[in-house]
Amino acid sequence: MKNPFKSVLKEIDFNLDTILLFDTLLGTVVVFLGIFLMLSVFNVSAVYAAVPAVMFFVVQYYIKFSEDKARVVELKYLELNEMLRTAEDNLALENPIVQELQEEVVQKLKNVRLSAFLNSKSVSYKIFACIIISFVIISFSVFGINIALLNPLMENF
Repeated sequence: MKNPFKSVLKEIDFNLDTILLFDTLLGTVVVFLGIFLMLSVFNVSAVYAAVPAVMFFVVQYYIKFSEDKARVVELKYLELNEMLRTAEDNLALENPIVQELQEEVVQKLKNVRLSAFLNSKSVSYKIFACIIISFVIISFSVFGINIALLNPLMENF
């Protein structure tokens, strides 16, 4: 007999992983663009900006995806405190008490909104930063601004 609560846990993991992946990718793009801007000013090949961006992605991925998803949900929704983890820990048990707990958790999970796990302010700032940095990169490219152009100014300063 397949436990329906197992599919609920898989859905929680999938949805939170999707949100975390989006946030991690957005942060990686900001890092890449920032380093790309610095390298373009110093006339260094922009390909090298990918190395720190990939390292940032790997570290963020490891940190964010190693978190216990049940604990993350419980921190946002205090009415599920310890209930979700207890139901998850006792997934293999089949008795009326565990089944009742799992049903109660499923009922309370219906009130959980996915948007609670996405920090819209942070996402907005990251998107805004991407737009601004991209604009600066394009402006520097069009006007040919680089360190060679700035050398005479630096020497006079």
